[in-house]
Amino acid sequence: MLDQMRREAKHSLRALLKTPAFTFVAILTLTLGLGVNSAIFSIVNGWLFRPLPVQNPDQLVVLASKEAGKPSLGDMSYADFIDYKAQADTFSDMLAYDAGPAGLRMDNTTSRIFVSYVTSNYFQMLGLKPELGQLPMAGDELSSPPVLVLGYSYWKERFRADPGIIGKSVFVDAQPVTVVGVLPASFHGLYAFLDMQGYLPLRLKAKPADAGKFWQDRNRRNLLVLARVRPGKKLQQVQASLQLIAQRLQQQYPDSNKGVTVEAFPEWQARPDADSANSALLVTVIFLLLATSVLVLTSFNLVNLFLVRATVRQQQLSVRAALGASRWSLVVQVLAEVGWIVVAGSALGLLLGTLLSRAVAAVPLQLDIPIRLDFSFDWRVALYGLLLVLVTTMIVGIIPAWRARLTNITQLMQDSSRTSSGGRGMRRIRSALVIVQFAGSLMLLIAAGLFVRSLNHARTMDFGFDPSNVFNFSVDPVQAGYDEVHARAFHQQLLDRVRALPGIESATLAYDIPFGYRHKADEVHIEGHPLQPGERAPRVFYNIVTAEYFKTMRVRLVKGREFTNHDDANAPKVAIINESMARRSWPSNEDPLGKRFSRGSASSDWFQVVGVVQDGKYLTPADRGRPYFYVPLAQNYASPLALQVRSSMPASTIFPQVAGQIMNLDPAITVFDVNTMMGVLQGGNGLFPIRLAATLASALGLLGLVLAVVGVYGVVAYGVSQRTQEIAIRMAMGAQKNQIRGMVFRHGLRLVLLGLGLGLLLAVAIAQSISGILLGVRPLDPLVFIVVSLVLSLVTLTACYFPARRATGLNILDRLRHE
Repeated sequence: MLDQMRREAKHSLRALLKTPAFTFVAILTLTLGLGVNSAIFSIVNGWLFRPLPVQNPDQLVVLASKEAGKPSLGDMSYADFIDYKAQADTFSDMLAYDAGPAGLRMDNTTSRIFVSYVTSNYFQMLGLKPELGQLPMAGDELSSPPVLVLGYSYWKERFRADPGIIGKSVFVDAQPVTVVGVLPASFHGLYAFLDMQGYLPLRLKAKPADAGKFWQDRNRRNLLVLARVRPGKKLQQVQASLQLIAQRLQQQYPDSNKGVTVEAFPEWQARPDADSANSALLVTVIFLLLATSVLVLTSFNLVNLFLVRATVRQQQLSVRAALGASRWSLVVQVLAEVGWIVVAGSALGLLLGTLLSRAVAAVPLQLDIPIRLDFSFDWRVALYGLLLVLVTTMIVGIIPAWRARLTNITQLMQDSSRTSSGGRGMRRIRSALVIVQFAGSLMLLIAAGLFVRSLNHARTMDFGFDPSNVFNFSVDPVQAGYDEVHARAFHQQLLDRVRALPGIESATLAYDIPFGYRHKADEVHIEGHPLQPGERAPRVFYNIVTAEYFKTMRVRLVKGREFTNHDDANAPKVAIINESMARRSWPSNEDPLGKRFSRGSASSDWFQVVGVVQDGKYLTPADRGRPYFYVPLAQNYASPLALQVRSSMPASTIFPQVAGQIMNLDPAITVFDVNTMMGVLQGGNGLFPIRLAATLASALGLLGLVLAVVGVYGVVAYGVSQRTQEIAIRMAMGAQKNQIRGMVFRHGLRLVLLGLGLGLLLAVAIAQSISGILLGVRPLDPLVFIVVSLVLSLVTLTACYFPARRATGLNILDRLRHE
């Protein structure tokens, strides 16, 4: 048996080498289908499926707070964290952390470092062991020693893997700390896509001026929380326990916890943040389905190719059968040919997938933070690829093998004549496969069209500001040891110097920039509009800016005035709101100018509204009607700050000039997030996600288009080749060329119309599923549906032209004489 299989394998390999065109097309088709699939799965695997390199990662859940009436989830306050940790019997332990930039100063050099401020049990709960030195032990949070644990990558980059760093004293934001350990290379922190560079005690996050609020204020929800579920406990039990604790806290602390609950999510479902709508999972499923549909189309195309090949080789099969070859031998030969194609296509496809996933990971995101995208090949990708290979082999091999097994010698001899079409049953199967190919291709192309339209809309939408000719530079004097008084003086000197540079139209300072990563939000209480019982104040995002911000960013003032230099610490507190906040806060057509609101609590200082500006995009391009407000920096100290400069001069001139001014003021202050506003717009929080989605969908759609065209062309061309005698007779009896071409076109048109009907049904379903991630485009956009349907139909019908032309170019006498 084994010897026979080896002989058939060698025989099939020689047969494939004798038909290089067929072999090349088959391998290339499979390479593209498997390559795209493995690339998309590698991305999904690196994003969601790869577990954290910690002890028992499947036991970890992320906890997120949910306020009644608010769609998004939030973090947790330290006071709530302590209560949940003490009362949740479904958890064996809980940790909390916050992440952000800091300034590390050593040997008179300050560099920026991204750190996690962690509770003292952080390393023990995760079961981490040091690569070097030691890790802090769990203890009292308020008396944790001032120590720093380094991430492995940062240790190698910043300190050149020097083991002598252990025990040395450095300064982080002007606070002395001792380096005690280095984490293993496999651990990069808990926040997805960030390669955390250092770890500090949580108490160092609590600045002396507001340490009391940090530990006790339950409205201060700024900690990410991770819990380890006890063995045997289910997620439903965890959620029930959290619900009971939430009810207790609502009764004990109605001012801060009324309507606040906590939800638990498996850690992999909360990357990078917890989301009750499971948006990340939805996007993942959609793109895996699109990629899988491409593989199905690829497999169907290969089935058609092998069916055509089997029909063409019927004479050879009939000779082998007449010479005594068994049905099993014919089946093995067909399966061996399929096997060679699958092996070659799979190897090349996995290689292509690896290259594509690496290319995606290498795309710059225009963010000056330690982003880490790991889409590398691992056993999950290998297992997925193996599964795809097995499924493809079954789809591609089963029909040709079944046909070879069921065909007897007499039938083979009859079908080997040149007038045979391979049997009516085989024609129907091939036609059905082409119809499915066309329908799947139409679905893919419509999905791609919706994403491309969404991207084009995003590029031309009104962002509420003008990103052109704006340059960003971030500085944080606090990292160099400045206090508030000296930091304010530094910022003012910097503004004065930059505004005096040639070619500078305007310059401003802002805590946040559009599509940045430093976002501030707080509860807003409207004067004269008290909350109803059980109602919580809305949480609104805001920015802290200087007087020329609206001029620099070209944000249109709708009514009122902009900030001036007179809005300082000695003047009444003022604010400028956007149109959405005006409508929601004073809904009865009240004029918001002169109205007041407080930030944080109803007893805080009042801000008087002095201006209203147009709505804009603040966090992402998907923002729709988000309330937002601005307060002056002179009345609200903040650090770090972004220096934003508008100039018509090129970046090559602006960047060194402004950086030089900062260096002249204080060489110890690090400049970071240096970028153009257009660069930020194209980055990770801007258009990059939708651009990536459009690129992937377009690649899938174009591949589907090629498969549909090849499929229709192959079936129509093969039909013509098998009906040459009939065509010759028709032409001999007086049929015109147009009639013959019409007969061929009708065959192709029938396939296209049936595929069009099925494809539109599939396209409607996929369009509705991606509606939540489209920008400014309706899921059933008529332009996309009509244009894609027409283009695909015309292209595939055009593919019928060449077989039709060949049919009318036959030499009638030669063909009849040959028959």
